[in-house]
Amino acid sequence: MPPLSTLFVARLPVRPPGSSVDASALRAYPEGIPMASSVCQLCEKKPWFGKQVSHSHRRSSKRWSPNVQRVKAFVDGRTVKLDVCTSCIKAGKVTRPPVKA
Repeated sequence: MPPLSTLFVARLPVRPPGSSVDASALRAYPEGIPMASSVCQLCEKKPWFGKQVSHSHRRSSKRWSPNVQRVKAFVDGRTVKLDVCTSCIKAGKVTRPPVKA
């Protein structure tokens, strides 16, 4: 059996030195369509970052996202869809649209 280090080296992708990443390849959505994010539109609560520490104390990056829901809200006499966190919904900061008969 070959040494363990050669098994992992063979699987790594090789990129020529000096080459750059194409920016169009990183764009997930076409232009004009906003990308989905986990930011509350009322209180502007955003994801926060830190380290996740395992039992053996190994550290890896972690992202905690707020629980953002897309809800219909009644704003300025119109029904619009907003990205709102559940704490704003529970606090009553969102006015739900009236039910049509």
